Amino acid sequence: MRPLTVHFPVTSNCVCHIGWQHNLARKQLNITQNARCTPALKREVSTAAKWRDVSQSPQVTAKALEQTEETSWRDKDDTAFVAQQQAITQLRWKNFFTTRYDKEIFAVLFPALLAIFLDPVMILIDTAIVGRLGTLPLAAVGLSNLLFFFCTVFFSFLLVVTTPRVASAVANQDLEEASVITAHTLMVGAVCGVMLGTALWHGAPSLVAVLRPDAAVYALAVPHLQMKALACPAAVLMFVAVGAFRGFKDTTTPLIASAAANAVNLSLDLFFVFVAGWGVIGAASAATIGQYVGLATMLFMLWRKDVLRLSDLKSFPSPRELLPMAQAGFGLAFCIAAIMCSVVGATTIATGLGAVTLAAHTVVKNIVDYANNIFGTFSTVAQSLVASELGKGNAVDAQGVLIRLLQIGFATGSLVSLALLLLQGRLIALFTSDAQVIAQATAILPLIAFVMPFAPFATSLEGTLLGALEIPHVAIRTILSATVSCSFLYWANMQHIGLLGVWSGLVLVIFLNMLCDIWKMTSSSSPFVKVIDAPSTYKSDKIQ
Repeated sequence: MRPLTVHFPVTSNCVCHIGWQHNLARKQLNITQNARCTPALKREVSTAAKWRDVSQSPQVTAKALEQTEETSWRDKDDTAFVAQQQAITQLRWKNFFTTRYDKEIFAVLFPALLAIFLDPVMILIDTAIVGRLGTLPLAAVGLSNLLFFFCTVFFSFLLVVTTPRVASAVANQDLEEASVITAHTLMVGAVCGVMLGTALWHGAPSLVAVLRPDAAVYALAVPHLQMKALACPAAVLMFVAVGAFRGFKDTTTPLIASAAANAVNLSLDLFFVFVAGWGVIGAASAATIGQYVGLATMLFMLWRKDVLRLSDLKSFPSPRELLPMAQAGFGLAFCIAAIMCSVVGATTIATGLGAVTLAAHTVVKNIVDYANNIFGTFSTVAQSLVASELGKGNAVDAQGVLIRLLQIGFATGSLVSLALLLLQGRLIALFTSDAQVIAQATAILPLIAFVMPFAPFATSLEGTLLGALEIPHVAIRTILSATVSCSFLYWANMQHIGLLGVWSGLVLVIFLNMLCDIWKMTSSSSPFVKVIDAPSTYKSDKIQ
């Protein structure tokens, strides 16, 4: 029951609206004739009657106003409760196999999944081409690509910031505002990309030297990284473009752009490496040109689909717009740094345990990384759809989408878990034939299988919070979880627990993040409650 809001001044000669009086009389009649009416409805009529009496009386006391306002807030709490119950009722287990949210969810989920499967295949092909040049070029390209990824991933906050803002504008049918948001974020992305590219070009020798490679590898990795630095503006702008399309619930266009970029990369890779004989420089040139082809495709589609109007590129973002982006950037940068500390710490401990243990750790990490890439699509769906519903002020459907995603995610994770348990030895054998490595990696897989059902559960919650721009919460809980994880890793190393202790520490991050997100979603500061508490919809004007 939506709380009654009254928008008129309290004066001695105020006259209530006729339609409002009729509505009150009708509800009073319903209460008289229906003994099973809800307490919230009774309170609403009582509140309305108080407002009527107060508005017609010259004697307005502060106590009467306070009592009326308390009643209104109780009704608002009932509204939040009813919204939660409606969302849960729609998703009972009898409706597990189909709900009204499924069509929209899978329309966003499937293209995102295809992109996840496409990128690793193209990386494998690219690696195979470079591998034909020899071991040293392959090591140099791998090192350079790793540094390029670490440098660009910090600017993924532009994607997180763009998606919910565009989704909110689209939900309110304000395409002009969506275009302005996209244009201004593209400007910020262009500046960030140019600055990053310049810094990476000049800092490539120092960055490569930090990892202490052999002289031969260093000589190949530096020019490769400098050539890749030219692609930084395109890589950063792609975050913005993808975020804008996700705000429109469109993950198909980014998939098409990614396919075009990879096709150009592959074709030029073959030509530059084998025909022109440019070696690792040719591989980097092909990747850079492919990045710009993908970006050009995205920008053209942004204009073609009227997501971006060229006239909006003439105005610059105000400091008021830049501040949330800067805050989000710092928050997500700390998140990434915290996670990297846990991963690097775990790898360092595994390295100290010997070559066999490190090899087993690497195999398990490859499996987990691939699974996490798949589960990351649930975060994509949550950011897009939940942000759209929250933008409409529709808490019921926002919760409904989230609950349905949690169901689908848990089921998907359970299937992956079952597959890991059934294919343990065979799966590890795809990566190595060493019996000792297979034995150590197989011993860790039951722990990984246990975690799999909860991983998409956790990413769905995280995507919802990012879609609601709850970035401070995500940053704080990630830093806390990573701190606990690093502490546990240190303790496990002191206790000589081995590889099981390493992965137990990494698993802690997932569970702690998930528990913190569940607390956030069920607390009074949940984004769903904030929507229900929206002043423009649920609060009356203040009485002077």
